[in-house]
Amino acid sequence: MSNRLTASDIAFGIVLETTHAIETTHAMIRDAKLAAHAKHTASKHTDCRQCQAALENFLMEYPDCSDAAIEEEVHQNWETCGSCSAEYHKHLERQAAEWEERQRGLDKPSDWEVQNGL
Repeated sequence: MSNRLTASDIAFGIVLETTHAIETTHAMIRDAKLAAHAKHTASKHTDCRQCQAALENFLMEYPDCSDAAIEEEVHQNWETCGSCSAEYHKHLERQAAEWEERQRGLDKPSDWEVQNGL
């Protein structure tokens, strides 16, 4: 038995190398698309570069996550980010104040109830 490579052995090796190169290229394209989508989505949710980077990493790890999961991640990033946490807590305080104001408004009789003596 000879150790010489035949033309079919060489052709098979070329096919394997080409297939590997194509698969690698497809993976790189897929990763680039995921990264572009993650960057776009992160930039829509916050202006803070630190929070954007954290969200981009999350989206690269979980590309098929739901909108609710994205929102939860955004809020977790805001809570832990040094530059965003103070603003996030102000946002929560404003939301709580608005909710309390709405609750007070619900306790008041409506104009129709006042006009009709109810």
